[in-house]
Formats: sequence, structure tokens, C-alpha cells
Amino acid sequence: MVITGRCLAVAALTTALWPAYSGATDGAAAEGSGDPVLVAASIFPLGSIAREVGGDAVRVEVLLPAGASPHGFEPSPAQAERLAGAELLLVVGLGVDPWAGVSAKASGNRRLQVLAFGEAVGPGARPKGAGGDPHVWLDPVQALQYADTLTAVLAVLRPAAADRVRERGARFREELEALDRDYRERLARLEARRFVALHPAFSHPAARYGLEQVSVYDAHMHEPGARAMEAVLRAVREEGVRAVFGEPQMPGGALNWLREQTGVSIGLLDPIGNPAVPGYDGYLAMMRSNLDALARGLGEPPAGTP
Repeated sequence: MVITGRCLAVAALTTALWPAYSGATDGAAAEGSGDPVLVAASIFPLGSIAREVGGDAVRVEVLLPAGASPHGFEPSPAQAERLAGAELLLVVGLGVDPWAGVSAKASGNRRLQVLAFGEAVGPGARPKGAGGDPHVWLDPVQALQYADTLTAVLAVLRPAAADRVRERGARFREELEALDRDYRERLARLEARRFVALHPAFSHPAARYGLEQVSVYDAHMHEPGARAMEAVLRAVREEGVRAVFGEPQMPGGALNWLREQTGVSIGLLDPIGNPAVPGYDGYLAMMRSNLDALARGLGEPPAGTP
């Protein structure tokens, strides 16, 4: 079952979802009063959002290993085993993590519910100009809507913890609203607004906040090849691009070569995060680190500059 939040108010969503959840298994109602919800997330950012919203009402398992790319990931039998006892699977959809669905099917877990970001938020929430970029979670506004839907879903799954979940969801909403304001305020002050990301995953925040990610190859790709590097050089030399960003999961050789060839600002943007790396060990931390990198790379003026 794919749960969608499109065009539904949170209160209406909670009411609408209750029959589907209460009828999932005979033991669902009993679990609702005690054990935390076992939530599986395809990628770390979704798992981090679940922890922020759910607190002690959830136990979160992230399927994608730290440092790996979701694009082209091949699940192992162990992935299916981790899903065997889960009640809720969080995925992006949009072609990012089809392997999570493969693992879910292999698990044989018939009560497993799926909440897909691409369905729960819907295309109407996406900023114009983002195109077909599937990295929708990198837009704080869309993440806020997904977190609202997840809050409602978890409150249904654990009625005894519903008040705590809603309180945490409301606090997390405030933090995402503050994140959105910081992106707007800091990025509005930049004169240079064009950049290249070697993993072009940042069309959504770029479109949301008035930047331009210069496309050099498909956003579903992860490792830039020789042709893509040639396109980056052309963008820098012919299109006035001020900054080029790689990501921590990429080898550093390509970035060093570009720095030597062009002299432009080189930085890192991370679309996935890593629980073992400070500054990238949660959704909010990752998004703020990316904001810092964008602002520095594009020449943010010193604080207090008119």
C-alpha cells in the first residue's frame, strides 16, 4: 500500500488512514499501545526525519549503507531480512530507490506499509525549474510537507504515543521553517547565482531559492565521466559559472583537477549525509552544511555587509 498525502489536510489524512492500518494485522492494535514502530528508510535523510518526528515512538533502520549512492544500489538478502518485522517503509520513489521495493517484496512482510516522498508530497509542491530531478528531499519546503504527513501516519500507528509524536512533529516543523528562512535570507544576498554540481542533485533548492544549477549530465547519474568533466569546463569557461561542487562520496581527483584547470571555487554538497560524520549526521545538520557550502562557494558577503 502506498500512502499519499496529496490534497489532504493532516487531520483528514489521519482519519482516512486509520482503517487501512487497523486492519493490517490482528496484532496491530495491541502494538499500538506499546512497542515503538519499526520504520525502515531507504536512505539516511528519510530515516533522520523519522527519528526527529517519532522520537521514542519509533525504531529506525536505514537500508542504504553509509557512504553509498542510492543510484544503482543492489540490495542483499540482508536488506529483506531487515524489513521482515517493519511496519512502515519510507522511500523517495521517483526512480531513486526501486531496490527498496524489491527488498520489501522479498521480505514477505504483507503488513508493511509504504510512504513514498514523491507521492506524499506530489508534483504541485515542487518549485518550477527543478525539472525531473528526483532529489526532492533537498528542498526544505517539500521535506516539511513530508514530515507533516509522516507525523499523521505515526500518530495513527501508535495512538498511545500520538500526542508525543504530534508535539515532536510540530517542533520539527518549526525547525524546517527556520531552515527555509535561513536558505532564503542567505542565498538572496549572493550576486553569483550559477553553479555546477558534479552530482546534479540540487535542482530543487536551486529553483526554490533563485539559484541556477547548470546541468552537465543526468541527475540520476552518480559518478561524472570524461564527457561530463568536459562539459563542466565549458560551463566554467563559457557560461560564467563561479563554483563547482562535488560530494563526499566522490573521489577527490576530479575536484583537484578542476581546481587546477579553472581556478574556480570548489566545494562539497552532500545529498545523502552520514550518521558518522559531524555536520552531516542528521537531516537538519546536512542541510545547514550544504547551505554553508553554497553560500561560501558563491561568495556570500560578510555578515553586516549592506
